[in-house]
Amino acid sequence: MCRYVEEYLGITGLSEITTIDHLFNEIKQYYSFLNCNLVREIAVMFLPSKCDIQMKLTHYMQKLTTFEESSSLQHIIDIIEETIDPTHDMTNAVCEVVFKLDRRWGRVSLESFKEVIHHIFEDNIRVLSHIRIEKGSICIKYSAPIAQSEVLIKKASSQINFMQQIGIIEMSVGDHFVLKSFDEIIFEKFFLDAAESASLMQLELLLQLRIDIDHRNETGMTALMAASDNCHHQVVELLLKVEGADINIQNNNGWTALMVASDNGHHQVVELLLKEGADVNIQNNNGWTPLMAASDNGYHQIVELLLKKGAVVYIKNKNGWAALLTASDNGHHQVVELLLNKGADVNIQNNNGWTPLMAASDNGYHQIVELLLKEGADVNIQNNNGWTALMTASDNGYHQIVELLLKEGADVNIQDNDGWTALMIASAKGHHQVVELLLKEGADVNIQNNNGLTAPMIASENGCHQVVELLLKVEGADVNIQNNNGWTALMVASDNGHHQESAQTFYIACI
Repeated sequence: MCRYVEEYLGITGLSEITTIDHLFNEIKQYYSFLNCNLVREIAVMFLPSKCDIQMKLTHYMQKLTTFEESSSLQHIIDIIEETIDPTHDMTNAVCEVVFKLDRRWGRVSLESFKEVIHHIFEDNIRVLSHIRIEKGSICIKYSAPIAQSEVLIKKASSQINFMQQIGIIEMSVGDHFVLKSFDEIIFEKFFLDAAESASLMQLELLLQLRIDIDHRNETGMTALMAASDNCHHQVVELLLKVEGADINIQNNNGWTALMVASDNGHHQVVELLLKEGADVNIQNNNGWTPLMAASDNGYHQIVELLLKKGAVVYIKNKNGWAALLTASDNGHHQVVELLLNKGADVNIQNNNGWTPLMAASDNGYHQIVELLLKEGADVNIQNNNGWTALMTASDNGYHQIVELLLKEGADVNIQDNDGWTALMIASAKGHHQVVELLLKEGADVNIQNNNGLTAPMIASENGCHQVVELLLKVEGADVNIQNNNGWTALMVASDNGHHQESAQTFYIACI
């Protein structure tokens, strides 16, 4: 038994003891009525399992656990300060392990504090014994074999940040201070950091200190936002259980936990927040909603969840962008489909007059263009600059989209604010396939823009010889039209010496 106790405590000097009374007299400093783990271990190892002492000890341990779980540290101090001997005499073989705690720890249970000790010392916790709680402050003292002090110091030193962040003001092993006088503890800051790093144990402890769960940092970020932003769904679950937590609190930019989760595609977190009643239509400082954020990034599962909870599809941000516009602009086919099925306005325009069809056509999203056209998108709506979907597709050379738009009756001769047509735009870029399609649909080669330029002039000016040839083959193409400066197409071609082929083509056409 003596050898077992030596091994358990990591000490020596007990092997010569010959009686139980002598042994327990030597080790009495290693246990108390608040910590009788050593006694329990001896009983389990050396006594029959159903003997009277074993049963009494088991019953006592159960009562002690209940007491530790249900009683705060301050309550324990109040009711047992006369029972615990604060001047407990220790031998030279024992050192004190001391924890001084912030006053708010008075609300926390002894069981919770023991979890902290276990986190700090791990398996070495077994050498800590004889808990004492001093009157006048939250100061908890353990006894430990002095032979184990170096190991305990090393373990504690690796947990300094953790101890500081949960309100341990001072911590010492013997006469060695591992942590001393850590002032100005800002629990709320540490709480936010713990949420960001998903430190569940730290969060649970800090919650017992009754901190402000809705505390915001300098950017307005709360713990719930931090956890939602980083997809820590277990942390989000924990925080949502706290009574009084504001799920719709906004940061300095107006973002909520639901917005950041939606923007980052954190499906599980969004689900949790929606179950707890997060506002699906709240807008940030720029007018963005969670639905817009999810639609902009193509998170169709989240879009589906938000729509089921009543997200409004026609809300616009400050620039006039609605969810359908952002989804169309970014090529998110599944999201566009979901929004259209919920009645999104297919012809909605932003502050610059752009429609979903223009956005999809401008970016070459063939499938989305098809979807929008099936839903009755107006192909001839013009934006603030007078551009149509056909113009944006022509500008980028998306001949398949041009073909789709033409089939739906796109006006080939409509002009923008500067008098440009789709044919002029395609001619300027040398998109000969698009030019061919437009010409087949009756595009007028003789229309002039505000500067008097025609498509042939523009093609020649930009060195697009193949397009020039296509345009001049059109019956009725007038090569003698003059621009506002009195220049003809031939003059324009001749003036650009590096475009000799175009000049020759015009010359042949003129004669």
